[in-house]
Amino acid sequence: MNIVYASLARATCDELRFLQSVAARLNSVGGSASVWLPCARVQELQDEAFLHGGCVIAGGAEPGVQSAEAVLAWLAELWAEQRPDLLLFCDSAHEIAARLAGRLDLACFAGVFNLSRKNSLLVGQKKVCGSNLDWEFFVKPPAVVILAANAARHGASPADMRGAVMQSRPVQVAPPAWLISHTMLEARRANPLEDAPLVFACGRGMGSRAACERLCGIAARYGAPLGFSRPASLNGWGAIDSIIGQSGIKLRAGLCVAVGVSGAAAFMTGVDSAARLIAVNPCKDAPIFKYADEGIIASADEFMAEMEKCAPPKMEQ
Repeated sequence: MNIVYASLARATCDELRFLQSVAARLNSVGGSASVWLPCARVQELQDEAFLHGGCVIAGGAEPGVQSAEAVLAWLAELWAEQRPDLLLFCDSAHEIAARLAGRLDLACFAGVFNLSRKNSLLVGQKKVCGSNLDWEFFVKPPAVVILAANAARHGASPADMRGAVMQSRPVQVAPPAWLISHTMLEARRANPLEDAPLVFACGRGMGSRAACERLCGIAARYGAPLGFSRPASLNGWGAIDSIIGQSGIKLRAGLCVAVGVSGAAAFMTGVDSAARLIAVNPCKDAPIFKYADEGIIASADEFMAEMEKCAPPKMEQ
């Protein structure tokens, strides 16, 4: 089976390990795995670790409104030449992936966290019903598959990552015919939650605004910002621009500590890209424990009392 992974950013080692583990599971009788990077240059990839025995094609395009159509055309041209069985995208390229599937008249599956083979059939899995159920479905190649944001983090296994064959195939960027003019808006100021290495998050299980303020004090002693689930923010416990989730901030933290959060799908969308998740909840059956790297069964008060004992003095600003 010919499997291709495409990314609009430089692919991470976790993503590439995940691709290789998927390819190893599906290619029991041989096949190949390649990487298409339309927005990277070969010179930038020389020191990167890529799939052993695969092929990496770099397009060198600058991502932006003028290059989106050119990137689509570049991907469509490669697909027409190589006809892969599966074209995998990360969740951050969701829009391009869906548009490409429509242009190529291919089936498109989004939010997939696992792919496997059952006998001669290819089976995908995704979360449904508020992330409470795993849905299995058949994938008939050729198809476009958009991987869930946490798929690489939880699905990757150690793999041989020695260098692959590098090819440069420049994306021919030109304004699309339908684009008459465009204006670049001033970039918004970054929210401190987005790139903080450590983030604390309050859920409705905190119980009160006072409890959230107490956790805010603990977070400050670690130099960490405090975010909120949407229900907690709508209760008036935190600012709207501090909501973590589908309708708010998507974290890229190294560690997120979620206190009193149940684990609804909307919130989990915001923490899927965090490297590690520690969940604190008094209910041992809380859905968030299914996704957390570490779980602590305790009330918010119990957890904060212990944290106050060991937290460092408040960091200087």
